[in-house]
Amino acid sequence: MLYTIFVKNYKSIHKVDIDVGTFNVLIGENGAGKSNFLEALASYSAIVANNFSNEFMLSRGIRVVEPTDIFSCFNGKTEDSVTIITGDTSRYASFITISLDQNEPFSPLKYDYQIFHNSLNEIDNDDFEVLNVRELKDNFLKEKIEQVTKQEFGSVESFQSELDYILKSISSAIHDEKNYNSDKKEKVKRVSKYINVLGEIKKNVFDIYHNSEKHKDKNFVVYSPELSSLRVFSSESQIEPLGVNGEGLLRLLQVMQEHEPENFAKVCKTVEMFQWVEKIIIDEESSNLEHRVKIVDRFMGRTIDHRSANEGFLFVLFYAALFSSKFTPQSFAVDNIDASLNPHLCTILIKELVALAKENGKQAFVTTHNPAILDGLNLHDDEQRLFVVERDDEGATQLRRVGIDDLPKAKRNGETIKLSESFMRGHLGGLPTNF
Repeated sequence: MLYTIFVKNYKSIHKVDIDVGTFNVLIGENGAGKSNFLEALASYSAIVANNFSNEFMLSRGIRVVEPTDIFSCFNGKTEDSVTIITGDTSRYASFITISLDQNEPFSPLKYDYQIFHNSLNEIDNDDFEVLNVRELKDNFLKEKIEQVTKQEFGSVESFQSELDYILKSISSAIHDEKNYNSDKKEKVKRVSKYINVLGEIKKNVFDIYHNSEKHKDKNFVVYSPELSSLRVFSSESQIEPLGVNGEGLLRLLQVMQEHEPENFAKVCKTVEMFQWVEKIIIDEESSNLEHRVKIVDRFMGRTIDHRSANEGFLFVLFYAALFSSKFTPQSFAVDNIDASLNPHLCTILIKELVALAKENGKQAFVTTHNPAILDGLNLHDDEQRLFVVERDDEGATQLRRVGIDDLPKAKRNGETIKLSESFMRGHLGGLPTNF
């Protein structure tokens, strides 16, 4: 899960540096750069998956443009590189640069992918080691362990012996602190921490880069569900389990019911926010794909298929599955999450999705133009964050977090002012000011 994001020179973004949470909402006027920010994250994910191609990016919701158009251009100067830095633990960060030889026609975009982490000899957390992910070999972890243990203890076996002694002393309480060199003990801890970080990098970086097909859940996707795709449940998706427009929803629901029934139950519970919905049924017996999802209408006392359901129901069904399933990406975005939803429903939905994100280890970035979405947020919870996206005087996209101190003050009678009201009054920013 990402906790800090730095983007420089990507489309309308000159420089953005923010800390993010589990559930992140972006508001701002049309053209402010919300989608550009999401696409920067998706481009980062494509590089992490070692698949920085137009086909891959299109399937993940990225608008493919001319290579030169991804670079910022302010004051008549086109930048020659994009920088994206993310931190996903307290101990290492991903550093990506994208460049282009603009003097060479038809030159493809090039990239560099590096990992910064605390080195063995860190001093006040300012000493870093740099690993070029593209140059790492399969045995890099083994070689690093052998190198550092030989340097510090003479051999891997000697380090293991010292580590075993410390672990045994902790469990048996037979260790005499006075008879054991404290400097050696600290050295064992330091080397152990270093090896653990390298192990995390191998698992979370190297293995994903070189075996992306096995780690599809790590791919960042920008979803923009469309009613036409949600109505036709039998349509196939370019990616599994869910396409960017909602393709593959039927198949995902079937898989969830069979392989993760608890999460499927969460989906069913979520859609019951519609008063008329008693329950949903996946009909495995039907030979017609179009008739496999049935909804029980509690008022009419009969079942209908998804083609008779209102569009709001289908959108909520999609969001519930996306936020609940272990097969969907861990980190993703939803562009215009308020589409086709009643304002009050928007408020309730956001509360439900925040809860699902926390329960299922998801990190979401959503954009909206509906003020009612904001009323579903609890900004006193640090995992829920609101960002205003706007252009500065030079036209560069900026992201500004709305914190607790920015919340509207209570009225004289003690009544709390809703975030939606504060937004529409212009107190938060993010509204057009030129008319």
